[in-house]
Amino acid sequence: MSQWYKLVVQRAHIGAGRQDTTTAYIFANNIAEVLNRYKNMPGVKNYIKEKNRFPDVSPLPAKDALELEKLKPSR
Repeated sequence: MSQWYKLVVQRAHIGAGRQDTTTAYIFANNIAEVLNRYKNMPGVKNYIKEKNRFPDVSPLPAKDALELEKLKPSR
């Protein structure tokens, strides 16, 4: 079953030695698919090593997912 996942990730390209985090939302079938998409996200540090922490991934509660769906642009 597909659902929304919330990721807290480290931003990239903000200068040497500086760190900042941002929140991203991904609609996927499971955690493995979320991590595969995370590897290709632009603007975030997606190479995990000592300095770059693993992203915080959590399923989005149904109430928050509905709010997020309202923000989605219609095609």
